[in-house]
Amino acid sequence: MFKSAFIKRKNVYLLAFAIVLIISFIFNNYRYLFQPSNHLLNLSDSLKTDYRHDNPELDTDSIKETKNTRDKKEEQHNISPSESRSSLPDFKSKKNITLKKRAFFHFLSPYIAYENGLILKQREFIKEQSLLLETRDSLAQKDITLLKKYLVDYRCINSDLSNPETFKELLEHVDIIPQELALVQAALESSWGTSYFAKKANNLFGQWCFTPGCGIVPRARRNGDVHEVEKFKSIDLSVKSYMLFLNSHPAFDVLRKERAINRLHKEKPSALKMANGLIKYSAKGEAYIKDVKSMIRWNKKNLTEAINPDSQQDISIQKQDLLLNSN
Repeated sequence: MFKSAFIKRKNVYLLAFAIVLIISFIFNNYRYLFQPSNHLLNLSDSLKTDYRHDNPELDTDSIKETKNTRDKKEEQHNISPSESRSSLPDFKSKKNITLKKRAFFHFLSPYIAYENGLILKQREFIKEQSLLLETRDSLAQKDITLLKKYLVDYRCINSDLSNPETFKELLEHVDIIPQELALVQAALESSWGTSYFAKKANNLFGQWCFTPGCGIVPRARRNGDVHEVEKFKSIDLSVKSYMLFLNSHPAFDVLRKERAINRLHKEKPSALKMANGLIKYSAKGEAYIKDVKSMIRWNKKNLTEAINPDSQQDISIQKQDLLLNSN
């Protein structure tokens, strides 16, 4: 009898312990069990949409890249890519993952190079105006107007154009986004160009907008949320918006600092180092950074092949950079 009572008491304790474990598991995993898994951090202006991407994969095959047939002018970046195409190819039809990666990178690379070329022109103008101030008292009014526009567009804190620190801050914002970083983020956010929002909205980087009718209302949007997935008329506008976002939003100050350090040491802006500043790009935080870095490493060959070294994405360090950083 005593033994039977002991067994019953032991079973009760085990049952109670099991109940506690179940309650603890539900409590600790509430956000994953009962909230949409794709809900991302909202940074008040244009952050993200649903988080979709393919996990980085090893390129184990040795299939050679098929020859790209895009227009010769577009290859040379003499015109905006939007003038020749503004919709995505059917990447989903490519069943071989390596061929799909190569096709996606080669398609998008000219758009990124073109936008980086425009940014470099802005950067050269800013450096020229900074040097002019060293030789004369004031700048032309039209140049002042343009500089003030850049200060607003890139959300700079300083606004006094007579202060060299203003130009240093502006140059920290107005700079390229490495093609490797942009290509990998586009692959992650658009599932290699196959996601619904990529195909229906030309949205490759998961940007949000907050004006009713500005985009597509995501099905997983929670009650009370007002964001939409921004709709772009063309691919290049999506790329332009993404680059301005990284170059202007306060959430990516670390990303821009990493790039400025590269510039100071006469190095090319590093995609891997700049990725450290993406912690607020996704609700996944550090895990998102690891995903981006892993994809850059595993896709190094495909990325290198897709990036045209003869494009106008000239990221060489010029003497003016060092001069301005030394002041």
